[in-house]
Amino acid sequence: MKQNEHQGIAFVKLILEKVNFEIDPHYTFGKTPLDVQLGVDVEKSFSEDKKRLKIVLHVHIDLSGVDPSPMKIFIVAAGHFSLHDEQNIGALEEFADIQAPTIMFPFVREVIANLTMRTDFPPLLLPPVNMRVILGKKKESIGKVKKVPRKKTPKK
Repeated sequence: MKQNEHQGIAFVKLILEKVNFEIDPHYTFGKTPLDVQLGVDVEKSFSEDKKRLKIVLHVHIDLSGVDPSPMKIFIVAAGHFSLHDEQNIGALEEFADIQAPTIMFPFVREVIANLTMRTDFPPLLLPPVNMRVILGKKKESIGKVKKVPRKKTPKK
């Protein structure tokens, strides 16, 4: 993609439409790290005049290696984009395939990190991912998670 090719497209807003977060509070980590499985599905829709785009990311994460998974996360996030350059209406359709989900995914990563930081599980800090690789696959292993001892605050 040429630099500034999609300069006339604005990211208007991101809305979390659904967040489902389940953990097994009785699960205890062993010495073996668990695989983090990531799946991303994308829905796209355009306004009638083809100047507005809505991308809906369906992001699902679970930990494999244990049945049932001790942690499951499902997030639905909707990104809204608008086209300012009426001469380049086809650019929004091209932008919808990879660039729009790529712009949205860091916001979803932040939600996942914030959710998992509030549990007894280790925080799940997802690495940056190549959306061209992730899109179109059912689930992709993107790393491992293991129990990390928490530092105790010394008493004064």
